[in-house]
Amino acid sequence: MGKDKSIMEGSGSLSGMVASKIEKDILSGRLASGSFLKSSREMAAIYEVSKTVIGDAIEILAQKNLILRLPRKGFIVKGKAQQEGMIDVLLFAMDREPGKSAFVREMLRLPQTPGTDARINFTIRLACSQSEHSNARLEEELLRLEKFGYPDCVIIIPIGFTRREMEMCLKLPYPVIFLGEFDDRGSYPDLKYRQVYPESDSSAFVAGYAAEKRYRSMVKVIPEFACDAQYVKESNRNLRTAAERAGLAYSELLIPGRNQKEAHLLMPYILEREKARLQAADLLYSSWMAFPKMNFPHPELLNHFANPGTGVPWLRIDYTLLFEQLVKEIRNCRKTLTKSIIRKVPVRCIGIDSVPPGIEII
Repeated sequence: MGKDKSIMEGSGSLSGMVASKIEKDILSGRLASGSFLKSSREMAAIYEVSKTVIGDAIEILAQKNLILRLPRKGFIVKGKAQQEGMIDVLLFAMDREPGKSAFVREMLRLPQTPGTDARINFTIRLACSQSEHSNARLEEELLRLEKFGYPDCVIIIPIGFTRREMEMCLKLPYPVIFLGEFDDRGSYPDLKYRQVYPESDSSAFVAGYAAEKRYRSMVKVIPEFACDAQYVKESNRNLRTAAERAGLAYSELLIPGRNQKEAHLLMPYILEREKARLQAADLLYSSWMAFPKMNFPHPELLNHFANPGTGVPWLRIDYTLLFEQLVKEIRNCRKTLTKSIIRKVPVRCIGIDSVPPGIEII
C-alpha cells in the first residue's frame, strides 16, 4: 500500500502523524472498539515507516487512552466515547521563569474561571529556558509535547515569539492555538494558523484614573528588553496620547537589561538614581514589571498585572470574552484550516485591585 498522502504532506514527526492517522480510524469506527492492532511489522509496512516510528506512535495512542496492551496478545482498541464530547487541551508557555510572567499568570486563571465548560480538560505545562529566544530549547520542548498524552489541541502562549518560533510550533502533530501576540506583530497570509489575543483599553483607563484623582503627571516604567516589540510601542503611543488628552504631563523611564531577570536586578538602582524625577510625578505605572520596595517617598504605584507579594495595586481586567472565544476555537480546532483564523478580542479594565488572589496550578 502506498504511503498515505496526509503522512507525506503533514507536519510534525512521523510518529505523531502516524498516531493521528490511526486515531482518526479509531474515532471513525474503521478500527472498531475491541479489535486488535496489526503487528508492528505489518503496520510499518502499511505506513512505510520503521518499527521504531510505529512503536512511538503506539506509545502516543496508549497515553491518549485509545489502546490497551494485553499481555501476550498485543494492543486492543479501546475507542473513545465521542458522545461524551470531552476535549483534552494542553496549555503551554516557555520563558525564563514562566510562572512569574504577568501575562502567563493571568492566562492560567482562565481554565479556573467560574462556569468553565466541564467537558474541556486542561493540562498546564510551563517550561523554563535560559534565554527568551532559544530555538534549540523550544525545539526540545516541542519534541516533548508530541508525546504529552496527545491532546486534542495545544494552546501556546507565544512569549517572545516571531514567525520562526511560530512555524516551529505549527509542526506539532495536533492543532495549535496561539493565545497572545507575537513580538513582531506579524500577519502571515501564506501560513494557516489560529490565534486569539486580547485588545485592552488600559491606556484610556489609566489616564482617566489619574485625571479623576486630579494628578498632574505620570511616568511609565518600560524595560529595555521589551521596547522593540510592536505592541509595546503601540501601547506606549496610546498611553501618551490618552495622558495628553487628559491634561497630564507624560514621560517614560527605561530600565536597562537584556532580559527580565537583568531588568529586575537593575530596576532598584535606576529608580534610586532617578528618585528626584520620580518624586516630582504623581503616578508611576508599569505594564511589564513589578515595582520593588523603594527607600524614599514615592508617588502612587500602579501595575498592569497582579504581582503577588508587592502590595502594589493593579488593573482588574475582564477576560470573560477572551475565554469564551478561546473555548469556541478549542471546539473548532479539528476543522481543517483553509486560511488563518485570527481573533482580536476586546477586553476592558473594570477597576483596580490591591490584594492579589492566589493561583493554584494543577
